[in-house]
Amino acid sequence: MLTLELHKNKSTPLYMQIYSYIKGEVLARRLKAGSKLPSKRALAAQLGISTITIEGAYGQLMAEGYIYAKAKSGYYISPLENIQQADDSAAAFFRHNTLGDARLFSSPEKISYEPGAADNISGISNISGISDISGISGISSVSDISGVSGISDTSNTSGLTFSDGIPDINATPSLTAAARASASGKTFQEGTANPSAVNIDLSSNNILPESFPFSIWTKLLRHTMAENQALLLTKSPTAGIYSLRCAIAEHLLRFRGMHIQPEQIIIGAGTEYLYELIIKLIGRDKIYCVEDPGYHKLQRIYTDNGACCFSLPIDQQGMSVTALNAVRCDVIHISPSHHFPTGIITPVSRRYELLGWATSGQRYIIEDDYDTEFRLVGKPIPSLFSMDMSSKVIYMNTFSKSLTSTIRISYMVLPMPLMEEFNRRLGYLSCTVSTFEQYTLAAFINHGYFERHINRMRNNYKKLRQLLLKELLAHPEHDKIQILQQASGLYFLLKINTTLSDRDLRSRLQQNGVHLQSLQHYYQNRQAAPEHTFVVNYSSLTEKDIPRAVAALFDSLAM
Repeated sequence: MLTLELHKNKSTPLYMQIYSYIKGEVLARRLKAGSKLPSKRALAAQLGISTITIEGAYGQLMAEGYIYAKAKSGYYISPLENIQQADDSAAAFFRHNTLGDARLFSSPEKISYEPGAADNISGISNISGISDISGISGISSVSDISGVSGISDTSNTSGLTFSDGIPDINATPSLTAAARASASGKTFQEGTANPSAVNIDLSSNNILPESFPFSIWTKLLRHTMAENQALLLTKSPTAGIYSLRCAIAEHLLRFRGMHIQPEQIIIGAGTEYLYELIIKLIGRDKIYCVEDPGYHKLQRIYTDNGACCFSLPIDQQGMSVTALNAVRCDVIHISPSHHFPTGIITPVSRRYELLGWATSGQRYIIEDDYDTEFRLVGKPIPSLFSMDMSSKVIYMNTFSKSLTSTIRISYMVLPMPLMEEFNRRLGYLSCTVSTFEQYTLAAFINHGYFERHINRMRNNYKKLRQLLLKELLAHPEHDKIQILQQASGLYFLLKINTTLSDRDLRSRLQQNGVHLQSLQHYYQNRQAAPEHTFVVNYSSLTEKDIPRAVAALFDSLAM
């Protein structure tokens, strides 16, 4: 029996109090690996609360890899014996940062998250055929789209196939035309499809113009120009103006639970520029490793800047330490909180393995946290940076996903030893973001507009996602598709039952006015990629686009 006491008058939600208690007990080794947790109904009865609250707590713990579920059996504690950092210091760190989660998660009040690991589509219940992927540590539960059958079983790595092979770092991978086009930011057109016919784009994560808060941004920009004229004409420090770095530090504390100093933050015009700074700082003589599948552009950036870089196949928990130990690698570039394009969340045990790997020699981990603002279910997954006790993690994020890519403001957080070296060796460089944009963004964050914007966008995207999934699964021929989805990000995976090749299917879709990218496109090792699986980005959709997009999709499947 769990002996926890809930404080219903505290600002911390009840499900987060339960989550924090169980997480602390696991890390303190008081809950042993393999031990069974009370059922949702039993724990709810014990605590006198709703089972929905327990579902929210268990869902967050599953998403982070602390517990797993067995079908028709219950919830169990995940094994953490592979943790390679000092157990005592790690447990002490998490006792400080989880049992006091009111500081980490409850502020500000303007940020609202709904408990529970399920989406609600009104009027639909008792889903048939929904998958149980909870048995795989670190992969979050599939959202509940009630009463609609057709979401397939995504157990065993969410229906994806992963390669266990180790790449030859002496071989230079050749990118296909599609990959080169993607890396250069161009749209690759296959077959004889007419590019002008594409009017519904499900391949990019662009945002709609009406989603950007133009009136507020304009008001803040005018105020900045009127009140800060002297500062606007003063050269920005290399790392960016201090007020924006303070605003970002405060945002990371309130949203991600990261305790950092503004002096650790470097602001730059896009992540590509920041990657170049990392290469200059860590060295071109180091060997860099990126995830496969993933963005081809990352490998191009490293190699074009004179560094040796190769891709390493991931498994169902992210980048494998076993694979890393089989090759020579100094720096890894990963997205542990939400991998693109598979949606994998790296569980806590694997995170500690990666941190342990980094402590050996001059190794570093670049944590790409690019879209955690849009985790649609539960709380944000804690960052790897927050778990690092050896100053080995470099945290990267950008405002291009949450605001617009045209603003071109990104930032990274360096461990203090690296920051000191940056100031000593690269402090002569100029900041690449104009002071006008920096001061305006600082005001946008400090006045609470950024948090309200994120909340509004998250709600809009959740509604869009629900409508799109409902439309897909309500189609008479929905048995031709399988939805492989996660609870994060602005996309999901769609597996199509067809004899057509991915290339032919994409060509048909384009002729019908829909642009969709296959999962194979993101693999360096195409033989390891599952066929007929597509990445559906819905951030640029409007509600009126959804019926046309779904109709075009099924029309393209007609033989």
